[in-house]
Amino acid sequence: MTTQTAITPETQQLFSATFLLDYMAKNKATFDTLATDGSEDFSSTLQWLLARDYIAFDNKHCYAIATKGQQAAERFANRYQTILTYFDVFAHVDLEAGCFAYQEYQNFSSTAQWQRHIQQEQWEDMRIPLIQQLGGSAIELVFCQFVKEDRIDTSTAGWQYEIANGIPWAEILAICNSALTAEQLNYDDGSEMISGEHILDDIASQGFALLRDLYADDIEIHSDLAAWYPQHGVQNPSLQAPSSDKPIWQSLWNL
Repeated sequence: MTTQTAITPETQQLFSATFLLDYMAKNKATFDTLATDGSEDFSSTLQWLLARDYIAFDNKHCYAIATKGQQAAERFANRYQTILTYFDVFAHVDLEAGCFAYQEYQNFSSTAQWQRHIQQEQWEDMRIPLIQQLGGSAIELVFCQFVKEDRIDTSTAGWQYEIANGIPWAEILAICNSALTAEQLNYDDGSEMISGEHILDDIASQGFALLRDLYADDIEIHSDLAAWYPQHGVQNPSLQAPSSDKPIWQSLWNL
């Protein structure tokens, strides 16, 4: 796995456009075509969306989300929920003990207790190295987390400027570059060198097995994992066809 050195202009445009559609859909927001509301900072992104029919002019001649844009926002919301469902299990891994915080999730009676548990020092966030090991985009994963957690603060006066000037994307890049890499996981067990890639594959197998247990009644998750990350020697012909032919994290988001 290589360190990300930059987010391309094309990716930044895609994320900016996706974020604006998500914001407009959630808040029923419109933007003044004369940019008296501060939207001049991302006017190029609004024009990009307008040219592709994701937004349109409303009866007040403001930019408003169109049906195509609403559908894209819903598609993205479903996508990021799915990606995070598959990777949040790797957010808290004890590498030394070989266990996951989520193995004990059912034992906590309150959110406060759970938060104290996952804030302990033994847990490593393995989501970024895992999604890279499995052929996905760490940048997209972090972007999904930003959207879910409202990390891009639209309550401040300068949020339009920050998006237009790439501040959130620089933060996303910094998070990706600070994550553990496969090379850092290499270790000598006394008889041979164990590669970081081997360790990540083992973590993936254990994590997805745990996910199957956590979602024991979710047919879609079991069907998808049977196709995308099958357990060795385990077959269940009664499962439905997967939701897509290849893992959702390997098909990058696009508008």
